[in-house]
Amino acid sequence: MKKVNWADRAIGDVYFTAVPSLEHSAIWLAERLDHPDAPTTFPVTHAGIVGPYTGYVTESWRSKHSNIDSVASVVSDAKYDERYVECWRLDDLSAENATNTFNLYLAKYVPERYGLLNLIGFAYRAVIKEITGKDVDNPIECSQVCSQGVGDYIRLSGVEPWFSVVDIRNLDPLMLRILFLAHS
Repeated sequence: MKKVNWADRAIGDVYFTAVPSLEHSAIWLAERLDHPDAPTTFPVTHAGIVGPYTGYVTESWRSKHSNIDSVASVVSDAKYDERYVECWRLDDLSAENATNTFNLYLAKYVPERYGLLNLIGFAYRAVIKEITGKDVDNPIECSQVCSQGVGDYIRLSGVEPWFSVVDIRNLDPLMLRILFLAHS
């Protein structure tokens, strides 16, 4: 896998965002507590997949201002400013494979609601790590958040064999980026 410019994104690419907000700051704090040795060059707190169509992204999202509440929300990519986005291309993901993977992924996850409670589990992990120095599993598993959804998309694509052993339950956006950096 390799980084690509947001302007050069293609269907099936994975992206990370670091859009400044109160929610971003809270997630970034929890991620840094859970992964104290992680790189801080890009404060990632969200992840998604480019596509399934040009001009759109698919992301796990819940919005109190709209009627969006899904592990696989398809929304316009115009909402992202390239200054706050890092884009990655999966090795050997053909256009046909990306389309087929999206078909499987959307069928499975569009009806599933966003895993809001999973965020509490990630905060729990961070607090326990800060207090004890020990890693614990996310105790809440009731759907998926953004990074977990991206993880399942990667598994469904089958193009990154090493990803089959990744623990999706404990996969937050920063850990996902750490894995991308390690395998680039």
